[in-house]
Amino acid sequence: MHRPPHTWSDVPLARPSSARGREVPVEIGQEGRTYARTGDSGWHMTVCWYAGPGHSVRVPGDPVPERAAADRAIVEEEANSYLADAGIPPRPPGFTWYLEIPPGRTLAGLWQLIDRHERELPGAAPHPRETATAIARAVAVFYA
Repeated sequence: MHRPPHTWSDVPLARPSSARGREVPVEIGQEGRTYARTGDSGWHMTVCWYAGPGHSVRVPGDPVPERAAADRAIVEEEANSYLADAGIPPRPPGFTWYLEIPPGRTLAGLWQLIDRHERELPGAAPHPRETATAIARAVAVFYA
């Protein structure tokens, strides 16, 4: 499978003005575009990887600010393990990740599109590399 020619550090940093205190916004606006917060699992990070720096941003800070350091370490380890299995480099810790939602589309629509592509995979429990292929195809359609 072809990997996008970018790194995690290529994903732009955003500093939403709507963030107050320890709250992490669900949506942010950046340069006239709308971005929705995504989960921090390896699966969600696979979606961010294939959306790439043109359709995602990162905000410094944990999406669950009150999460204990030990819990953050477990989340990072599990996400990066999944990414490694999918053939994607580990993500840097300490960010909340957001995906661009083009006008007339929704984050739920992206998840539905990915689900349709994943259902085309053989077997009940596809390997993360297979899932990454389905995600890559769905993301390409969503942002086309």
